[in-house]
Amino acid sequence: MKRTNVYVDGFNLFYGVLKGTRFKWLDLDALSHQLLPKDNIHRIRYFTAKVSARPGDPRLPVEIIKTEEKGSDVALATYLMLDACRGD
Repeated sequence: MKRTNVYVDGFNLFYGVLKGTRFKWLDLDALSHQLLPKDNIHRIRYFTAKVSARPGDPRLPVEIIKTEEKGSDVALATYLMLDACRGD
């Protein structure tokens, strides 16, 4: 069996798959085993961004033209490289 790490960008998972559905929870371990049945799942790393105020929030004292989430994908890429350098 091949040892495999799974890296999940929670922001993209939610907006790409779960938003607008009735599903609120996802068993990433079960999903990983179902998608990769011949692999030995060694590690699952899940990345998400901090929740912050959105446009239209009355607590927000500045105007926001465009918002983008970059925290989770940068962290995912960093850990992917770090794990690769460690031979993990």
